[in-house]
Amino acid sequence: MLLSPLRLGALTLPNRVVMAPMTRLRADAGLAPTELVAEYYEQRAGAGLIISEAIAVRPYGAGFPDITAIFSPAQQAGWARVVRRVHAAGGRIAAQLWDVGLPRPERPDAPPWWGVTDEVRPAMLAPADIAATIAAFERAARVVNDAGFDMIEMHASSGNLFDRFLRSATNARTDEYGGSLAGRLRLLQELLDRLQAVVGAGRVGLKLSPSAMVDGAPDPAARDEFPAILRELSARELAYVHVTRTTADDRGRGSGPGLSFASCARTTAARCSAPAT
Repeated sequence: MLLSPLRLGALTLPNRVVMAPMTRLRADAGLAPTELVAEYYEQRAGAGLIISEAIAVRPYGAGFPDITAIFSPAQQAGWARVVRRVHAAGGRIAAQLWDVGLPRPERPDAPPWWGVTDEVRPAMLAPADIAATIAAFERAARVVNDAGFDMIEMHASSGNLFDRFLRSATNARTDEYGGSLAGRLRLLQELLDRLQAVVGAGRVGLKLSPSAMVDGAPDPAARDEFPAILRELSARELAYVHVTRTTADDRGRGSGPGLSFASCARTTAARCSAPAT
């Protein structure tokens, strides 16, 4: 069964092995993927589908030093090389696009000799910022398409920007992007529609994590709303929905109160109209 073909959106995979995204921190000084990155993915082309590491779509959307990005010509050329190598080895690869949002370090390098700077307080995105965010992802989708990627995975999990919009515990907005679940879903729905307009229906997947801890605290409401979120988002002709769970806090320590794999799988299968990973 595992080695049998699978229809996933617009693609037919030769087997059901999907390589999950794993951030390797192997970019060069300009955040472009290096030869080591190309070799890494080429070696794993036997999977039915590779989901790439998180790729930043703008300079301040990366969460770590040395993470890869796709907003500059050098970065775009580097990813095109990765895709060519994967395809030459018989593989398929999805580009995982993200914006880390609030957890982004203001200065990811070491503090200067005069000590740490004043605290930087995150601010709520203004309407113009939301429009700029959507535009940045739309530009990235065009680059991804030109580079030859087979799919896009939209990273909306683990406390990043879009996950925080979904959660009532972190979304305190009173405009059309906050309040009710319908309002909190709006940004992601608009973004998915724009991505699909660029790459086509059945070529956009979505990553969610209902059990992730955000800001050091569990969010039971996110788990309770997960079935409705799945139903609303998976109805948008997604290629697949990628659901993760965690038993660690948002600093990677210890064991949190996450949903069991079995519970995640049952809920996803019952509520999701798209294939699930």
